[in-house]
Amino acid sequence: APLNAVGLFFYDDIIEYGGNGAHEFVEKGIQHMLRCADSDNYLLRQAACYGLGVSAEHGGPVVDQFVQPVLSKLLEVIKAPESRKGTNGSATDNAISAVYKLCLHRSAIVPKTVLGELLSLLPIDSDRLEARIVHYRLMRHLAQNDDIAKEYGETMRNVLRKAAASTKGFNQSKQEYDEDDSILTVQTRSFVQSM
Repeated sequence: APLNAVGLFFYDDIIEYGGNGAHEFVEKGIQHMLRCADSDNYLLRQAACYGLGVSAEHGGPVVDQFVQPVLSKLLEVIKAPESRKGTNGSATDNAISAVYKLCLHRSAIVPKTVLGELLSLLPIDSDRLEARIVHYRLMRHLAQNDDIAKEYGETMRNVLRKAAASTKGFNQSKQEYDEDDSILTVQTRSFVQSM
């Protein structure tokens, strides 16, 4: 299964960085990702959930036909017992991030209430890179005062305050946050401090 996960991460990268030329691989890829999203192997589950988010963001119009099954599968992964425990946490963080990407990039199809429910699951902190990306995007909504910020601004500010209070990535000897291990970027942390 670890080798399958590596292959799936490679496939995810093709969709993410392949531009319009990669759209021809999305339909088959999503079907495989849906099968792997609830795998017992956390690495394969993480690769699949990450790929479903990448597909939502970069997969083009073909993704629209899969929004409902993808959303259902991701919510199943998120709500599974023990989903945030141990090695499951990173896969769940990627599932949460993927739902967020569906809300942003497939907003005409995803019920509006999903974003509000999703915000109740934040902050995330197991997959530190995914956490920095999600929290940065929340900060950008607030900074731009866009429609999402107008509707969910206070909730988003509370999420970012909780994330800023986390000591994950804090280097005691240096008395500062390690940029690669923190759940917030320097820019996001600075924004939170100015709120």
